[in-house]
Amino acid sequence: MSVTASAIRILGVGAVCARDATAAETEARAGRLRAVLTALSADGAPIRLIHEVEELAVLAAHEALCRAGVPVPYGGDDLGLVLGVEEGIDGIKARYYRGILADGPLGASPLTFPMTTPNTVAARISILFDLRGETLTLGGGGVAGAQAIGAAVQALRDGHAAMVLAG
Repeated sequence: MSVTASAIRILGVGAVCARDATAAETEARAGRLRAVLTALSADGAPIRLIHEVEELAVLAAHEALCRAGVPVPYGGDDLGLVLGVEEGIDGIKARYYRGILADGPLGASPLTFPMTTPNTVAARISILFDLRGETLTLGGGGVAGAQAIGAAVQALRDGHAAMVLAG
């Protein structure tokens, strides 16, 4: 039995890196993030994000959607999201639990707690950009992004989504 795969068009690519960023690069990223979050806000006040992992994911998603010509916010149910999370979420969990060990229940921030679940970042992206398609979060260490892209391609080929934001 042979399998013929249909072509998958990649329309947008987003890449935002924080590691070893210069002060100017960090400031430029912060400015882009403020502009995106203010534009997405219903009342014009910037939306608050909790962690740098969330900030980077939101910026990369925004960049990929814009480069693909997808209106932001989108509002359709034909655009899904497959996100691979790696050690960033583990770092958030570790800091959260260190706070609990050091200060008991007072060391547990109610703002940080939702960030201890891997699907929080994907949920925030779905809400911020009004992506109503299927959302999937994969945790696979350093290869999580590649696994997410593979899962997105499979969802497209199987007809589960017309478009997928993945990485």
